[in-house]
Amino acid sequence: MRRKVAVALAVILISLYVISHLLHSSALLSAIATNPDGSSCRPPCAFGIELGKTTLRDGLTLIKAHPYTRQNFDRADATWDSKSPQFKGVSPDFDLAFRADTNTITTVSIGKLVPPWMLLRRASTAPSNEMPTLSQMISSFGSPSTLYVHFPCESAVPTSVVVSFYYPESHLQFFIQYATLNEAIKPEDRPYQIVIWADSRDTTANTISWHGFALIKDYLSQLQDQCSL
Repeated sequence: MRRKVAVALAVILISLYVISHLLHSSALLSAIATNPDGSSCRPPCAFGIELGKTTLRDGLTLIKAHPYTRQNFDRADATWDSKSPQFKGVSPDFDLAFRADTNTITTVSIGKLVPPWMLLRRASTAPSNEMPTLSQMISSFGSPSTLYVHFPCESAVPTSVVVSFYYPESHLQFFIQYATLNEAIKPEDRPYQIVIWADSRDTTANTISWHGFALIKDYLSQLQDQCSL
């Protein structure tokens, strides 16, 4: 009897720990929403960088000044292009980069810095543990406005699929990779990349309204144009 009680208590404690871990605010998400001095940073903003306003030079200064980015990222030689500084993270597939238009930062990306179509023919890989869970994203930003399922047209059984989640009011988008269309979108899933834009993305074409945690194929069945390539 005592053993059964002990096992039951252990299960309850583990469950409470998992729930607490999933719902607890993400350090990354909290940092994105703040300036280096800890004050609030209104969207479109990331780590104090006001997208569409902050210059490349000032952006580099803010990244060095913000406690979170100063601790978790180092400047790297690699760049997307001549106007896209990149910073290597403390763990694999956890980098930071931003793009600029005429010396003004327009995009900030965090995580695995690759476009969705490059992952469609790769086996699913685990994102960095530094990235927040989907439940943490929802806790911080609410339910996503819409989502989109990327998969290649020519493959009936793709190596993997990528789901984009959109938050137009926050100028934010993130991507989660799944092995198959038969996988379910779950609270513990982590994005491999988060992107913050200067302008709100046009998410009207071929996107689906969020209706909770469900199978990806159930979402995909609502799309008319389902191909990404």
